[in-house]
Amino acid sequence: MIWKDSFGASLTDAAIAYLLKHGRTALMRLVDEQGRTVEGRLVLQDPNTGQLRLEPVSS
Repeated sequence: MIWKDSFGASLTDAAIAYLLKHGRTALMRLVDEQGRTVEGRLVLQDPNTGQLRLEPVSS
């Protein structure tokens, strides 16, 4: 199961389909564990559990 609301983003059906196909989303504005807004991708860390992780873009 993948939650539609993760890391401050609300994923659309299209974004979830892309995530399942490619293992990560396109670039998005997300909220990290410290509450900061960052640009990055959601990565499907474990397809069996639907666990996601944040992959920030280095600047």
